[in-house]
Amino acid sequence: MNKLIDQLDQKLLQSLEKPYPVGLTQGKMGICIYFYHLSRIEKEDKYKMIAGQLLDDILENLSPELPISVENGLAGIALGITHLIKAGFVEGDVNELLEDFDNIIFKRLAFLRDHTSHPKSELLHLLFYLSVRLSAQTDENGRYIFQELIIKTLNNFVSGITDDFFDESYSFSVYHYHVPLLACIFSRLLKQDFYNERIYKILEELELKILFRVPLLHANRLYLLCGILPLAPYMRNPHWKEYADLLRREISLPIIFEREMKNKHIFLSNGLSMVYLLLYCLEKNHPEYRIAYNPQDFYDRIVSSEAWDSLFRKGHFFNIHEGLLNGFPGVRLLLHHIQKQNA
Repeated sequence: MNKLIDQLDQKLLQSLEKPYPVGLTQGKMGICIYFYHLSRIEKEDKYKMIAGQLLDDILENLSPELPISVENGLAGIALGITHLIKAGFVEGDVNELLEDFDNIIFKRLAFLRDHTSHPKSELLHLLFYLSVRLSAQTDENGRYIFQELIIKTLNNFVSGITDDFFDESYSFSVYHYHVPLLACIFSRLLKQDFYNERIYKILEELELKILFRVPLLHANRLYLLCGILPLAPYMRNPHWKEYADLLRREISLPIIFEREMKNKHIFLSNGLSMVYLLLYCLEKNHPEYRIAYNPQDFYDRIVSSEAWDSLFRKGHFFNIHEGLLNGFPGVRLLLHHIQKQNA
């Protein structure tokens, strides 16, 4: 297995020699994070060198014309750099390093007049970025700027939101089901305690759209439970906790394993790797809602997946699945995590 993944790494490095996107989820920023972590796991300086070269290339070729999105633009690159600093891979003051990013994103969002010019999911991701940046501010002026930008972006996000935003997809995918992330971001904003009354009002308006729907997919129920639990303690209405309790009762891991996850569904974006992470985070952060699981079951299913053969033999499949979120790099890091937990 390790030999096969090493060969996939070589294919990935060859791909990077061609024009390649720079974003976080499926571009160079995500691959940079992958190789930094791989250098620590394998204790190999060559991976650290590759990661450093990728980071230099990203920063040297940044363009203000890039989109500002988290998925494939400037906000995602900024979040990636934030992670590298927190993980100890990169040294420096995060606010100084991200000043140029913040300026471009601020201008785009501050002068946004048409709330339909960005998809609601993109605005939601940008709210997450802004909440992360707000928490990193060390002076009142910086906090004020980000608070005002969050207020504007939040109101743009809420304006004209339609019922289909709250729908789940027919198959599990973090790209296509937005309610868990929405709940998580609202809990982050309430924790910052600067616009709470308006946020409570928004949540009251959205309660019926959230609390009166139980996802059909058990994997989506798990995903939503992990999003709701950080928010529930802030909510005055006890129905939020009752809803979390209901979700917990209605999650079946055998159904997720046998019905909802196809053989090739192993990736962080849509498969067993994300299900494992959700269960791990649930146990770590909300042990009273723990769902019993065996990490080895996940490991065995992932390593025996037909996806590995397809990655190696099918160029189209490899091209789709070479990013951090939607590809084998994220899965490799996840497998190491499981091995570490088992040890």
